[in-house]
Amino acid sequence: MVAGRDGMKRTEDDARAVLTRSQATREKTARLLKKAGARSQAPEGSVDLAAVRASVRRAVVEDEVEKRVAARAGSDRPLSEKKVCEFVGRSRATLRRWVQHEGFPKSRPIGPNSVAWSQREV
Repeated sequence: MVAGRDGMKRTEDDARAVLTRSQATREKTARLLKKAGARSQAPEGSVDLAAVRASVRRAVVEDEVEKRVAARAGSDRPLSEKKVCEFVGRSRATLRRWVQHEGFPKSRPIGPNSVAWSQREV
């Protein structure tokens, strides 16, 4: 018998089943990463979490830089309310409050039920 996390007893068969599921999950993740073109620098079965986190941070920073460069380039693409909120890092309620009271650029109708902001003005 093997003790489980919840204090209940598990049989050796249950423990083997858990280990098999963990191995299957690990293999599935490795296949998905390989399919996505990710290169593994760690030996199979172990993952360097610090490297993964650093990679994700780099990707997020690069995406943010691209957004800001596009905005400074004078692009006049229409931005939805959701995209404007992502761009300025605030909620929809804050955005609406800014438009009403604080001089944030007003949106323009682009359809019967939708509005957009000029990327240049934001």
